Amino acid sequence: MSVPASRVLATERVVGAASSGAKLRNYIIHEFRDVLMIRADAINALRQKRVWVNGLHVLDSHRLASGDCVRVEIDVLEAVKSRLSSLDVELQYSEPGLAVLLKAPGISRPDVEWAVPAMLILTVDTSEDSSARIADGHVVPWVAVNEVEKGVRGLVI
Repeated sequence: MSVPASRVLATERVVGAASSGAKLRNYIIHEFRDVLMIRADAINALRQKRVWVNGLHVLDSHRLASGDCVRVEIDVLEAVKSRLSSLDVELQYSEPGLAVLLKAPGISRPDVEWAVPAMLILTVDTSEDSSARIADGHVVPWVAVNEVEKGVRGLVI
């Protein structure tokens, strides 16, 4: 199954002296944390051959040298869906400019503020151009104005 080009974000990093000798898998997990937030996403990128070192596909155990160029292609919507699946939040109500959601204890406020627009984009917006809303791989977070914690779950407005 081919991913539309509008949904693919390609990111490149040059290996520095401090990371020289590191395995490709560990390098991707640590250095691409801003775009592949979950370890499983980094491992899946390697398995799906979306990682290149100096223009070549290599094994995940490949040792990197200083100056190597590592390129990773990320399916933006899948990365957002993957991050949302790891958060225990549930959209209860939404209207323009307002959203109410239920969250599990331990979910941080920045994660909740990121999850609201991501959930709205993926659940409310049924059009094909939802990837345009997440153009650079990042969702613009909302601001949580009120939070009620009672029992095991919390309500965030």
